[in-house]
Amino acid sequence: MIPAAGHFPGKEKGLKSVTIKGEGGLNRRELFPSDKPLQELGLQIETKEGRLPAVISGSLTAASLELSGKGGSQLLSGMLMALPMCDKSSKITLSEPTSTPYIDLTIKTIKDFGITVENTDYREFKIPGKQKYKPRNFIPIEGDWSGASMLMVAGAITNGVTITNLPVNSKQADEKIVDILKGCGVEINITEHPKYLVMCGDVPCVFKEDSKKEIILGSSIEIIKPKHPLLPFEFDATNSPDLFPTLAVLALNCDGTSKIKGIQRLSNKESNRAESIFTEFTKLGATIDIDGDWMVIQGGPLHGGYCSSHNDHRIAMSIITASLNIKEPVYMDDLDCISKSFPDFLKNFK
Repeated sequence: MIPAAGHFPGKEKGLKSVTIKGEGGLNRRELFPSDKPLQELGLQIETKEGRLPAVISGSLTAASLELSGKGGSQLLSGMLMALPMCDKSSKITLSEPTSTPYIDLTIKTIKDFGITVENTDYREFKIPGKQKYKPRNFIPIEGDWSGASMLMVAGAITNGVTITNLPVNSKQADEKIVDILKGCGVEINITEHPKYLVMCGDVPCVFKEDSKKEIILGSSIEIIKPKHPLLPFEFDATNSPDLFPTLAVLALNCDGTSKIKGIQRLSNKESNRAESIFTEFTKLGATIDIDGDWMVIQGGPLHGGYCSSHNDHRIAMSIITASLNIKEPVYMDDLDCISKSFPDFLKNFK
């Protein structure tokens, strides 16, 4: 949003700056390590110690600049969305690409609306100027693999589950959960449904499997109740940090020691998720070690207790999912934070 805000001052009569505010945990998250890249694009930004609210002034102009990329893809994504509307072409060089699947999602989305960006191995992005976004009558919205991954693990550690409306072979990073679960010995059946476009007059409305069944925009994923103990796993979650809490729950239910890489990507989320995972699950009896960028988790039974969500939706969902295999009650201080990404999460457990 911040790069795009640079298109408004100077173009809208009387508008000298744009203020972006946040609520809850957003106000605690660091926006970016440095505002130098934004200055190179002609923007000035005033923040509260590098956090929201942010006041943006100046006018976004094309440039050639370098970004680290180490902290994630959000700033890059914002630039890829905003720079095509500048009068001249731009180039961005990325020294340490991370979260590359999210970069793919950004490029795919802007391409759907008529914008062209040239990506060379996630190291260099050429962005032609004077482009315009083109309206579309119909864009199907994919089901969310991040939220679904927690339900899939819930099924894998209990009696199985079937989830619909998920896209197969998508660009979403967290679809990796399918391969991880299969590696743990979980049997998964994937059914790709035929899709029929339903028109509302001259405008497409929805895809349906058929006129009598529920809306299907993707596939059905069936997690079969495991017949044997789950095998431990090792996974690099650097490019899929939102999957980390889900994988921690899976690891706690595996028969052996699992290792998850990508701790450095977890500090600037709604909470410091590495600390939150360690703190809350060790309260419940888990054996967890931190080894550099790796979290090492020993599978085994947990006991009940009192936990905090740290006002973090993914931590809250991970504790709830883990509680499915805990005999004693598990209490948590805040469930409202879950609504940020998955308002119906609790409904799926009833």
